[in-house]
Formats: sequence, structure tokens, C-alpha cells
Amino acid sequence: MSRGSVSHGAKLRNDREGGSGKAGAGLQREVERREREPAAVLYRVGDLTIDAARRIAERGARSVCFSPKEFEALHVLANANGGVVSPLELIELVWGPRPAGAAQHLRVFIGRIRAKIEDDPERPKVLLTEKGSGYRMAPNEAARPR
Repeated sequence: MSRGSVSHGAKLRNDREGGSGKAGAGLQREVERREREPAAVLYRVGDLTIDAARRIAERGARSVCFSPKEFEALHVLANANGGVVSPLELIELVWGPRPAGAAQHLRVFIGRIRAKIEDDPERPKVLLTEKGSGYRMAPNEAARPR
């Protein structure tokens, strides 16, 4: 588990105790579930490799530079193991309490990540949008038996 996710989990626990309602409690249960699961240290799909332990990413033989927030978002999505992460959950886990204009900012932010990891960002194969639900990463090829 990355440091960012743990600190956000602590924030969410405090928010829930302060009475943030059903959404906060549901998000807190998801954070707690993810804390119990082993974090994906190595995520691979196609020529993209994300090494969470070393906080590096590569496409083929070249290094891909991500901002700390971009890397955190990739890590959150990779740890969902192909599951959908809602925009609200992604915002909360990467940035903390929802800032104004967060939904539009997230769309631009996802576009910047896609520009770095996709062959064709307009037709993504790695970082996918599930209309009306959120975002997910293609299945982790490093976790599949060979």
C-alpha cells in the first residue's frame, strides 16, 4: 500500500467519525478492504510496466515520468485489479477532500496520463473509461500465470 493511500484512509476515517454520511462510510469500507489486500507491486499490460515499490514506470525500454499525483492515480487504479474506481473515489484517494471543479480536473488529468501510456490516447487500451461508473486499468498481465 502506498503512503498516500494510507494517509487518505486516515483522513476518511476521521471524516466518517465526524459524520460524513453514507458516501464516506462506503468509501471508508473500500479503503479498509484495499488495506487488507496485498498491493500490486508490479503491474504490466502490453509494453507498460509500473513498479510501485520503486515508484517507476516504463514503456518498453524507456522511462515514463509521472507527477506524484499521476503515479498515485495509476497505483490506485492498478490495485483495483481490473475493477472500476469511481471518479469520487479516485479524487478522494489521490487528492483528499473533493476540491471545487474536481470532476472536470479529473477528466483532464486522466487525459494527461493517457497521453503518456497509450499508443492512441483517443482509443485507450490500458486506462479505460466505464461510462457512468468510472475508470479501470486493463487486467494485470504480471499477475497471470504463464
